[in-house]
Amino acid sequence: MAVVISPDTSVLIEHFRTKDKEYTSYRKLVRDGYQFAISAITQYEVIAGTRGELLEIWLSELETMFFLPITKPVVMKAREINLQLKRDRKQLDMPDILIAATAMVNNLSLATLNTKHFERIKGLGLVPMK
Repeated sequence: MAVVISPDTSVLIEHFRTKDKEYTSYRKLVRDGYQFAISAITQYEVIAGTRGELLEIWLSELETMFFLPITKPVVMKAREINLQLKRDRKQLDMPDILIAATAMVNNLSLATLNTKHFERIKGLGLVPMK
């Protein structure tokens, strides 16, 4: 049975911006047998940043992933994370907090190229890339 992880937007953007896609973090995760569950925020960030013909490619790729909505437990976890970050004086942007909360509520590790931001969140499992 494949392990499911949640990719951060950075992993997906790196894949689609890189010419030789065989060597992206996303392809490495695919080769390693991971399946993906994507947060509503990550899906929005990907779609909102896409122009023209790439939109259809993105939409097709996103269809292969499980979709994780923002639920009340996610909102409550995001609140908890935000309070912890404020106490630690290590605040993050709200989209990153919601992405992390979604992963945590769904008991998933987060694959990211942005380890420095996400390692601030206590209890978040990370799959650091590169």
